[in-house]
Amino acid sequence: MTDTNTPQNPPSDSSSDKQPAKDQKPGFVKRNWVYLLMLSALGGYYVHNFNEAANNAPIEFDLITPTELNSQINMGDIKSAEIEMIDGQYVVTGTYASKADKKALADKETLDEDALKEGSKFKAFAPLGSGIKSILEQNKIPTESIHHDASKERRLDVITIDDLEDLIEQDQVTQIAYLDVTDVTNFYGTYKVNAKFGTEEIPFFSQESAKYTDNIIKKIDEAEPKIKRYPIEADKSGWFSQNAMSIAIFGLFALIFFGPRFLNKGAGGATHKKYMPNDPELDVRFDDVQGIDHAKTSVQQIVRYLKDPKKLQSMGAQPPKGALLMGPPGTGKTMLAKAVAAEAGVPFISISGSDFIEMFVGVGAKRARALFDDAKKSAPCVIFIDEIDAIGGNRGNSFTNGGSEQQQTLTQMLTAMDGFGADSGVVVLAATNRPESLDPALMRAGRFDRKIEVNVPDLAGRVAILKQYLKKAACTDDINVDIIAKSVPNASGADLKNLVNEALMIAEAAGRDAASMADFAQARDDIKFGAKKNFDVTEEERRLTCDHEAGHATVMKFTKGSNPILKATAVPRANALGMVETYANGDMTSYNKQQLLALMDAFMGGRIAEEICHGEDYVTTGASHDIKMATYIAREMVLKWGFSKFGMQNFTEEQQATFLSAGSSSLVAMSNEQQMELDGEINTLIKESNERARTLLEIHRAEHQAISNALYDYESISGAEIDVLCEGGLLTRKPTEASNDNKSAAPKRSGGDNNKPGDMKMRLG
Repeated sequence: MTDTNTPQNPPSDSSSDKQPAKDQKPGFVKRNWVYLLMLSALGGYYVHNFNEAANNAPIEFDLITPTELNSQINMGDIKSAEIEMIDGQYVVTGTYASKADKKALADKETLDEDALKEGSKFKAFAPLGSGIKSILEQNKIPTESIHHDASKERRLDVITIDDLEDLIEQDQVTQIAYLDVTDVTNFYGTYKVNAKFGTEEIPFFSQESAKYTDNIIKKIDEAEPKIKRYPIEADKSGWFSQNAMSIAIFGLFALIFFGPRFLNKGAGGATHKKYMPNDPELDVRFDDVQGIDHAKTSVQQIVRYLKDPKKLQSMGAQPPKGALLMGPPGTGKTMLAKAVAAEAGVPFISISGSDFIEMFVGVGAKRARALFDDAKKSAPCVIFIDEIDAIGGNRGNSFTNGGSEQQQTLTQMLTAMDGFGADSGVVVLAATNRPESLDPALMRAGRFDRKIEVNVPDLAGRVAILKQYLKKAACTDDINVDIIAKSVPNASGADLKNLVNEALMIAEAAGRDAASMADFAQARDDIKFGAKKNFDVTEEERRLTCDHEAGHATVMKFTKGSNPILKATAVPRANALGMVETYANGDMTSYNKQQLLALMDAFMGGRIAEEICHGEDYVTTGASHDIKMATYIAREMVLKWGFSKFGMQNFTEEQQATFLSAGSSSLVAMSNEQQMELDGEINTLIKESNERARTLLEIHRAEHQAISNALYDYESISGAEIDVLCEGGLLTRKPTEASNDNKSAAPKRSGGDNNKPGDMKMRLG
């Protein structure tokens, strides 16, 4: 597309082309040749010193005796060796064999030269008549003889602190010095080795944390005067300290040369990313965005405008300048924005609100200008600003980052959006989880013309999203997408993607090539309730947990208004020792009175089952969550929903809920007498629910016992299996191999002293 705003190049004059431009600046090299020369010299010096230090780096050895060396050879622990004859004795250095090396040698694999030299090192001093060379050759250990060069400077032996301690105890250390450097202690000195022609002294170095050197320093003090103490005269602080001045000079010139350029570019340079229509990042279409059909319908107008901007203008209408995508995290706002650009076939320019924020004042405004300038050059295109609340917060509220930097950036953004004409071809899409915190100037018509809510998908949307992700997933034939979708209400698109991924990882960990329905059930439980835990519980506690969960299931099964049971389980997880889960046949947006009372009765069932089976004195704290939820339902029925003798009255004051918070409520001003009446009504609902659940469990005690026994044997049972048990049937599958012996006799349930549980543990569910 030709940019009509860009002036065409004037025809060139052939005569002027032959003459050099007067204002042409010298090249980069000519302008900075002095800096480049100095940097090259310092860089060469730095590299030279670095390579020299690497070539002369000390090697840490494990000092061993000739006897220990023979033992290591016989055990196959030596991989390679080098022999050097110094002052009438053999100095043997080499490498220990690791487990991987031993396996490779056992499989008759040949180790290359590099592999032979890798690993932990040892050093031993042996007399000439020890035959160590022959022993190495007889055991087929790769051995190399090294000619000793007397003029070559000997390296320091880097030894372990344990070796140093052994040398002190054997009176082999002749002189020593130690120096504390920050939190470590460095030891320097010499130790003696008895050679054939006399005693030789070997220089050494060792290092240990200063916290653990008291013992060895005490041994050094006790060994005086056998060990001569001397001050450290030479610079033994290492290569870095020796070259600190060179590094400082090099860094200073680098800062002078590159600093201004780096700071100028980093502080105000563009941080947005631009993707062209054929970029793999934009390989997403509306068909890939499932579960938010209402949001897709709302952005269709934008796609049509980007494809054909003149049609809307010919009708006398103003094209949309922007749209604000509002919704909880993970609902597909970013994916929808990419789909708009991909469907329209235009560039996609992306940036996050936090990218505008810097410590330098004016940087955010500069980045905003760069963003919109690039968009004008790339028009038609889509600008996407993620988490716009980071920079577009209400400038009048104290809870936002309302500093001068934020205000400048927001003002620049507003000015840029106002500067777009009707034919600009630029559409701004922004996403936020907190629309209530945005500045009113940003939200007015003419800037973000449309507010599109991207909420969590409904049941049909969850089914569509799961089918989209399952197209590329390896799954077995028993997958039931409808049941999976029903089991994860209020799940976002990101949650469903994570669910599919977790199920596939569970299948892979079990050694299978495809995920089954059981893998999806486990993945859902792991994500929602935490991973399975193995508690060391008594048989009485296991039985009580099974009775508790069976109480919930029995009440749900025989109470009108309860949702169908998905499964019951006595498997302990992060937040519960067991649970009973239900599912709805659709998305439940409201509850009737019968359903609310059924929920209360179901919550009561667990605690009442404990009382019936074990006695009132042995109920546990596991019903704390059940009591909390039953009380909550009763309070809401009386105070907010009008399900009481007070009729359609609301006794609470609401605080606004957002996408990131559920809001809150408090009681309206009322008399003490009114509060007492409300409390009495709440107590009545709870007591009536308790009695209904108790009566039902007494009537269906046989069904409750059957469900409890099945939970004890199988740990988890499905809703269909609960139906079989309640009809007097039996389960035919193999019992679960639990940590406790499922074949042992079940404990008595009389509630007597023999049933007193051990350590009390919290049970939820």
